[in-house]
Amino acid sequence: MNVSLSTMSDRRARCGGDAVAQAVLGDPDLVTDMALTTAWSIYPDLPPVVTGDDDAIHVGACLLASARLDDLARCRAILARYWRDSLFVFAGTLRDASTFVLETSAAEAWCALGEPSHARVHANRSLSFASGPFQQAKSKALSALCIALHGDIGRAVTLLGESDLPDGSELDSSVRGIYPRALARVLIASASADARELRNVASDLRFVGAGLDYRRMAAEAALVQAQILEGSVDEGIASGMALLSLGARAGQAMVRALLASVIFDAYLIRGEPRRALSVLEAQPEPPGSVTCGNVQRAYAYSLMRDDRRVLRETSMCMSRLTGHSIRVMVPLAMVRGLSCFRLGQRARARQHFIDGLQLALRAEVSFTSFIGLDAGDLKSALLSLDNISPELTSMVAAIIEFIERKGGRSESVSLPRLTGRERELAWGLYRALSNSELASSAGSSVNTVKAQLRTLYKKLNVTDRKGAVEYLDARDFFLDGE
Repeated sequence: MNVSLSTMSDRRARCGGDAVAQAVLGDPDLVTDMALTTAWSIYPDLPPVVTGDDDAIHVGACLLASARLDDLARCRAILARYWRDSLFVFAGTLRDASTFVLETSAAEAWCALGEPSHARVHANRSLSFASGPFQQAKSKALSALCIALHGDIGRAVTLLGESDLPDGSELDSSVRGIYPRALARVLIASASADARELRNVASDLRFVGAGLDYRRMAAEAALVQAQILEGSVDEGIASGMALLSLGARAGQAMVRALLASVIFDAYLIRGEPRRALSVLEAQPEPPGSVTCGNVQRAYAYSLMRDDRRVLRETSMCMSRLTGHSIRVMVPLAMVRGLSCFRLGQRARARQHFIDGLQLALRAEVSFTSFIGLDAGDLKSALLSLDNISPELTSMVAAIIEFIERKGGRSESVSLPRLTGRERELAWGLYRALSNSELASSAGSSVNTVKAQLRTLYKKLNVTDRKGAVEYLDARDFFLDGE
């Protein structure tokens, strides 16, 4: 029998779709690179209208493959073609297994697009079509991921617990390998600053599908966060920047956006807001509502004490609050509150702080949302809040303890005011010029240079050349140019 090459290619693609669908239904080990790539390649052959289970399975598999291979444009196209108002459009009848594949794939696609609210509709619906403990665990894990992306960490923890199976059960290792479940664990561990759990998740991600780019990227991102939390900030930043440099096909856009946020926060903790901003500038604007570049930039400007710029940067965010996740809304309220407080706008500052604290209390938002803000100023601002509820009073005390212990900057990162000559000396130290060379460039004596250096060291609160260069470099002095 003669079979055309195009027919053979189509069959291989559909086999890849079948493998992806079977993995969704019960065995994550079946999701190989080849299965994903071949399922992704089905797209041109997808039918205009789904008329049966085979069509539905291949639509779901192609959508899931597109999400995990980072083809967000194809995700949007498939969702727009086959779903109307979150409902799948088809002719005829579908088995529960087919519908389960469709709904879980749609949930993952919306998560990849950064829209956890849309994703949760499909995750919740998939539970109605789940058959057996593995599929039920996957539906609950997807819901936990949606809620964690939205920022409601307390509820995410509860749902994730419901997706657990008893240790040692036949499906325990398969459930641990569910990709959305691993991502939810990463978000929860990151929010609670649990480096040990981040390493555990990385191990589980490698245990199932170690060769897959998106799993490897998620595992490495978890390890970067663990490094930073354990105090190896420089190593963590270096590893994270190397991962981001791999480009768009190295992992999901959502994971890269969260990794960029981790590195951004690490630079803020080190008091280097300009370097933090450079991380954002080097990355494309993340899709959806999970992160917000305006709010992140505002944190950097706050650390630079440019409060009017903070308010300008976030003014547009205030006009579309309902489009943001809790992960964005709480930091937005806090950074605006701090800037209003420092500008003497106490009534506006109070309203922002109360809004942010109430939302954080209701959603059990992690205090890591406050990392990067000036600890001293934030403490003064929070202590100025009077006539608040006992719950908010307790929360304020807990936040102050956290920022003092974990990562608030108690000192300003703004430089002392340097004279023109002191700036020249600073650049000379940076270039390792000798005292004689510094004197020659200014037409002065070596003794004059020594006296000027002593004045500079005293102003910077350091004792030698190395200390002066390190102090200035940590505050991005040399990034501005001479």
